[in-house]
Amino acid sequence: MKKTIITSIIMVVALAPFSFSAESRFSVLASGGVLRHADSGYRDLYGSSVFYPEITFRAVFYKDVFAWAGFGFFSGSGKTELLGYDAETSRNIVSLGVGTRLRLTDALFAVADVGLCRFGYKETAMEMEVKGSAIGFRLDAGLAYDLTKSLSVEARFGFFSGSDEYEGESFKLGGILGSLALGLRF
Repeated sequence: MKKTIITSIIMVVALAPFSFSAESRFSVLASGGVLRHADSGYRDLYGSSVFYPEITFRAVFYKDVFAWAGFGFFSGSGKTELLGYDAETSRNIVSLGVGTRLRLTDALFAVADVGLCRFGYKETAMEMEVKGSAIGFRLDAGLAYDLTKSLSVEARFGFFSGSDEYEGESFKLGGILGSLALGLRF
């Protein structure tokens, strides 16, 4: 897990020297949002939505195109349906991709990006623990508003998709995300 985060950060930083734009910048975004999980079994056990915090690093490498890496996580608890045992889950999502930020007005921008993501998960119930990971994809789109030359806010909607299997049962990872972010460019 730590290796994946470190690798993601190194990849974004490594792209910076290939910048061709005079306005090239690095950005760090801290966001929080609501993730509605895609798997109905997950929603039945842990609830339909969770708070999803995420940190994202961006590096512009050509005009309005940037590479990005993000890390987010969430957890939940519930009770199994039939026997009422306590159940706990934790998930993390590491994402990498490319995106664009297109000017609409002096301070308003459309932002869209696409990427791959790695879902890491752990579930504990009835004294059993299941751990695993899977690869999926991610799409995001939204609007960004520049408050100052180096500070912006973003409203975004996203979609994570992935799946895995345990003991012959397939389950979905990811879901639909609505979030607000505060970004710092330097």
